[in-house]
Amino acid sequence: MRSTLVIKLVEAANEGTAAFQEAVKILAEDEKKKGNNDVSEKLRLALLKKKEFSPLSYSNTTSNNLFSLSRIKSPSSSAIPQNKSTSFSLFEIIEPTIGFENLFYSPEVTNIFKQIIAEWNKSEQLLKAGIPPTQRILLHGPPGCGKTMAGFALAKAIKMPVAYIRLDSLFSSFLGQTSSNLRSIFDSVAASSRILFLDEFDAVAKKRDDNHEIGEIKRIVISLLQNLDFLPPEVIVIAATNHEHLLDPAVWRRFDMSINIGLPDYKTRKRMIDVWLNPYQPKVKNTDTDTLAKITEHFNIAGIKKVILQTIKKVLFLDELSEVTTNDFIRQLILLEGYTVSNESLLKFAQKLRSVKLPLTSIEHITGIPKSTIGNHTRCYKKVKNEK
Repeated sequence: MRSTLVIKLVEAANEGTAAFQEAVKILAEDEKKKGNNDVSEKLRLALLKKKEFSPLSYSNTTSNNLFSLSRIKSPSSSAIPQNKSTSFSLFEIIEPTIGFENLFYSPEVTNIFKQIIAEWNKSEQLLKAGIPPTQRILLHGPPGCGKTMAGFALAKAIKMPVAYIRLDSLFSSFLGQTSSNLRSIFDSVAASSRILFLDEFDAVAKKRDDNHEIGEIKRIVISLLQNLDFLPPEVIVIAATNHEHLLDPAVWRRFDMSINIGLPDYKTRKRMIDVWLNPYQPKVKNTDTDTLAKITEHFNIAGIKKVILQTIKKVLFLDELSEVTTNDFIRQLILLEGYTVSNESLLKFAQKLRSVKLPLTSIEHITGIPKSTIGNHTRCYKKVKNEK
């Protein structure tokens, strides 16, 4: 450790928090260059810890057997482990910056997250009563609905850094090495107050009765279950999957709470569209967000945001027009969703526009389909529906 860096660190402490943090980062980087990865990681973790949060002192005498198990912590387990066959780090430390105020979920899901945050804010009182706060959380639902972001926002709310598992480095072609990698990850996070985030969870937690899976996958699931059981309760585990139907039944029992983050409802869609359009006022002031919210039914959050941003980019920045209209957004949606692939798919979408009370003239202008064709198609559709 160079004396100049130590002097700079002391000087920075007198200058204020920002200067001090920057000095510590430089010091950590210097230690890493010298090969002192353990010291470098400890410096970075010390910097991540907030004054208002201190690791809880958990009792091993709770009524839940899951929380009565613990492991002996290795002195070197705070260093990030690596895949021996590739030398890739098995996880990365992330300090989340995005909060729930920037995300969109249904009121039901939002209330569940509020409850978890409230539990951690009152964790000391809960523990004195022999009740641990929620520590094992499974997020599931369709892709693009904000499961990963929810995990990070939760971490930010309870002021803990995230150990984000790198699945590309976890798996190994060597027999038994993947299970060993899992053990290394759990041993490492057990030595610190972190949130262990297992994204794409189904990759390591598949059903063991699947005849199409090889024996190695089944051994990985067993290893995962054992590691979850012995992980100390001060480590929060968040897992996320798009394919909850693939999970082994035993996996579900390891989680205190499972949260289904589904597709956004009408109110949530309208709220997010209003928020995303607000920075571009007054050029979008005449946009009918009610119509946009209705025609994006069955869209995920990522898909809706893509339509909004692509339209803004094209109309205001590429075409350099002075105003964005509702029709502009609908045209972009048609292109992005591939409704122009066939006349049939475009006609079906035209019917959807008709169902939200969009005038025939506007639909013709947007889709290029004559009003008479849309009208005939509507009558035929109603006739078939009535006959059924």
